[in-house]
Amino acid sequence: MLFRTLLKSSCPVLKDATIAWDVIRESGIHGPHPYVWHRTPGFGDTNWTDVISILRQSGYSGDIAIEGFHDPVYRGELEMTGQVHALNYLKECRGGAFVPNPVISEPQVTEMG
Repeated sequence: MLFRTLLKSSCPVLKDATIAWDVIRESGIHGPHPYVWHRTPGFGDTNWTDVISILRQSGYSGDIAIEGFHDPVYRGELEMTGQVHALNYLKECRGGAFVPNPVISEPQVTEMG
């Protein structure tokens, strides 16, 4: 369902999260302790290589927006640091820097005379 929603979006907004599974196991999701924190992509638990691969396999080739203002660590003065880290991290998850395929031209045929 998540990926169908992403594919229908004109520009998916990527968010990440850190989940404290030990807190959930001990207290459940309705317990007294926080168990999830919104994070900038690359600082949470999401496998972004898999997410980007699934988007590509599904034919998505558009833009992706990074949202990080809600990150409890990389906000305020550190927000841009977190955003740049997320950008570089997601570039690696997609396979690194874009490298265009080489253009191979047809050999020139000359007439001998």
